Amino acid sequence: MFVLYRIQKYEIILIIEYNSLYLHYKIVSKNETE
Repeated sequence: MFVLYRIQKYEIILIIEYNSLYLHYKIVSKNETE
């Protein structure tokens, strides 16, 4: 049970990291096209 909780926590962190990277990439590419 504790291991499962740790895995879920790790997945959430990965999702947050991915989303922030994706947003950063979108902003950068948008600035380059202008």
